[in-house]
Amino acid sequence: MNICNSQAKSGVELLRVTSRFLLMENSGFIKLHRKIWENPWLHKPNYMMVWIYLLTHATHKAYDVVFDGERLTLKPGQLLTGRHSISRDTGVARSSVEDILRVLESREGQIRQQKTTQNRLITIINWSKYQIPRQPSDNGPTTARQPTDTNKNVKNVKKRDASLSTRASLVIWGDFVAYWKMRVYKLYSLEYKVVGGDKKAFS
Repeated sequence: MNICNSQAKSGVELLRVTSRFLLMENSGFIKLHRKIWENPWLHKPNYMMVWIYLLTHATHKAYDVVFDGERLTLKPGQLLTGRHSISRDTGVARSSVEDILRVLESREGQIRQQKTTQNRLITIINWSKYQIPRQPSDNGPTTARQPTDTNKNVKNVKKRDASLSTRASLVIWGDFVAYWKMRVYKLYSLEYKVVGGDKKAFS
């Protein structure tokens, strides 16, 4: 039971930390590929939290920073951080953060690190493969026709949905009116008479 409770707490903590990362100001969003579950290390909550931290803190556009006393342009997929910052934001112990980063670098080949006494530059190896949007290929006339065909299909679907919605609204409105007529008729003790297949009231 203790193991189950511990795993449950770790899972809740993972969701909490991940949600906080994804809702940070100016963070936007990242792509999380299904292949992530093929890595057995990332089945461990602490490893997953550190990996999510790296993905959400890596820059998506180039900008200049000072690293090891020199001006450096961070490229997409890179971040300037340290184990203290990672530990503070994820709740993972600093010693564990160091071990996790070592595994991600030396065993899994997912990151590359350059360390100083103050911080470290981390590069996510396959950032462009999973995070940068793919450019559409040139398929000639088919590509040119596709937007037009798609727009036509969308318009047809919208018309059909609108028609169904209108019919559904009329049916609902008809039922609504019929129900309240029944209530009113009963309230005022009105009698019913069938005229042309329709029920009508008269006093």
